[in-house]
Amino acid sequence: MRKIFPLLLFLILATQAWAETHNIEFAGSTFQPNVYTFQGKQYYDVTDREVLSLFSRANVTAQWSSSGHTLFAFAPGRETYWTIGSETIKVNNQETEAPGGLILEDGVRYIEPEALFFALATKGSENSDGFSLFPVVTQVALSENGFLLRSASKARPKAEESGESTVLSIEGFSWDGPSSVVVGETLFEFEGGAHLGQSLLVTIKPPTFYAASLGGTTLLNETKIDLLPNFPDAEYAGEVTLESLTAQTNEDQHMLVLEFDRGTKRHYLKDETSGDLTVYIPKAEYTGPAFRSKQWPGVEIASYQTALYPVLEISIPAESFEHEFVEIEGSSTSLALLRAPKSQLQGLASSGSVQTPDSMLNIRGTIVLDPGHGGSDPGCINRALGTREADVTLQICLHLAEVLRAQGWNVVLTRETDRDLTYPGSPDRMELEARSGIANKIKADLFMSVHCNASVNTGATGSSIHWWKTEDYAFAQAIEPVLGTAIGLGQKGLIRDRFVVLRHAEMPAVLVETAFLTNAREGAKLSDPEFQKVIAQQLAGGLANYMRGSYAARGGRPVE
Repeated sequence: MRKIFPLLLFLILATQAWAETHNIEFAGSTFQPNVYTFQGKQYYDVTDREVLSLFSRANVTAQWSSSGHTLFAFAPGRETYWTIGSETIKVNNQETEAPGGLILEDGVRYIEPEALFFALATKGSENSDGFSLFPVVTQVALSENGFLLRSASKARPKAEESGESTVLSIEGFSWDGPSSVVVGETLFEFEGGAHLGQSLLVTIKPPTFYAASLGGTTLLNETKIDLLPNFPDAEYAGEVTLESLTAQTNEDQHMLVLEFDRGTKRHYLKDETSGDLTVYIPKAEYTGPAFRSKQWPGVEIASYQTALYPVLEISIPAESFEHEFVEIEGSSTSLALLRAPKSQLQGLASSGSVQTPDSMLNIRGTIVLDPGHGGSDPGCINRALGTREADVTLQICLHLAEVLRAQGWNVVLTRETDRDLTYPGSPDRMELEARSGIANKIKADLFMSVHCNASVNTGATGSSIHWWKTEDYAFAQAIEPVLGTAIGLGQKGLIRDRFVVLRHAEMPAVLVETAFLTNAREGAKLSDPEFQKVIAQQLAGGLANYMRGSYAARGGRPVE
């Protein structure tokens, strides 16, 4: 009996250990690893087939060191090294407290549930018979144009703006790191998560004058967050050159004078602690010598490329002084920064913008608007309403021109009355080439032809944006989302067409079919003067999208 008893005891203990399993729900499947208890803690056998299946399903690679004492778990954005018996682990080569233990008992390696879940790049929610696992965002990393949110499973976040922040909502995901993380100068705050029965909310707070924008996903389970410059009005501004930066004195007051080749808008940030000032000029360049002045020591000029355009940056130490921007009499392209003791100047706010007197003169460029048809060609007609396409397109373009001119655009219309551009009865090609020919002659930056669609099928509906040249595509892509379903119409999307006005235009050009005039519902909307204004406002918004270059920054490329 003495020889048999230890064996019986082992079998009894083994039977007790193997009697319990956990149901682990993950990615639509149920896994049932055996549960073992040592010193009051629960463990899984790392070699259990169910555990190995979990690693495979989670897209995580697990390997052991040659000594068998270190487990390596490789997940996108998270590499963890676990050593048997250690109270710490390495996460992406940074040592941190282990969320659970890895032990060796009778030659078998066991891992605690929380440690396994962390290695799987998941977070567990305990239930009556085990756990439900949810993938986590494993890492927030810097990228060329912003940031990457990495995860072992593909995330599909939705984004919305909230004041100066951007909030991502990621359904089915959790976060197992600190509630806030600073990457570069951008703050990421995490709240909720699938383990709590909620969507994971990621609030992104970029530095002043920048905005975070959802940029899509990659094949590597990465969500791209583009950090885009958001300087007021910069998307409309033209390129500018800083021709000189000089130190001057006026009535014993020191001034730093910035002279540009054209009017521009500048933006500044003041450090609340030190008072140091940083001036930013979007779309600017400086090719002059390094600035050196005894009156202004420490002033530095630098240039860097953002996702959209270059930015010139001038750093100005405070040195116990306050600063104030002043105009230079007789100069429309210069601006001076005055420096004086704090008792003499009120000083600048923590951030703001300042512009030269002529900075708003035609800085947005020239666009030619082409109201389709006119004169001897009324276009399509809704006979039940008595509405002609030529009249609708003219009213939309007149409203649009008013909006764009208020924003600083130079707007040219191919017609401002109900007339032919050439002569009544002229060949169609002659009339169409005359329209884009106006844009070519004045070397306009953009061309937009506005139309109403028509069909013998009165049930046909939808806005459509037509393009032809490679350089037209980004323009069309920016206009598409502002019409169609965005304003209660049908949506036919982007269409590549060999329209004469598009092929003949030498600049980015689009032809907009606002909606079907021959459809009863859409025809009634197009006939409404107030809805015509809505279309004009939406087209102005789409043009702003294009000028921001958001599609190029998010990875959009012209389609060949």
